[in-house]
Amino acid sequence: MSSLALLVLAFVSQDSAVESQNQDHLYLSCKGGSTARVATETSTVSAVDTDGGSAAASEVTTESQYIEGTVLFRMSNGIAEVNVPMHYLAGQKLGNAGWFKVKKLLVSSEEITGKIQTNFLSTSTFRIDRLTGVMTSDGGFSGNCDHVDVTKKKF
Repeated sequence: MSSLALLVLAFVSQDSAVESQNQDHLYLSCKGGSTARVATETSTVSAVDTDGGSAAASEVTTESQYIEGTVLFRMSNGIAEVNVPMHYLAGQKLGNAGWFKVKKLLVSSEEITGKIQTNFLSTSTFRIDRLTGVMTSDGGFSGNCDHVDVTKKKF
């Protein structure tokens, strides 16, 4: 093999290694929103009878509202996590500061898909289109993802 062919092969191999390394470490910030049920009014009624017995009842009125938020995605060496804003997880305990491990992670040149479990009963699947940068989830979130270079400060 000629020295020129070896030089070209070495350059292509080096370029592929850099591309592979960049795909192994990925950090995305996905700004978007979701529709959620939000409490708008709470009413409580209490009553006491002449024998000293008491009773109380509460009613909560909710409505659908669009709530903006930023979902973060990070992946390193085939292990990924998603950070979900607290207002999307009302009443749920946050795991590791809102970071949830991605299960069933599938990464291709066109998309990244996976599933997170936010509590014992709740799971959500997501898809990130690598061509458009759009993230969608079956929980209703839709947003546009931007790559974040965590090796450089933004300001």
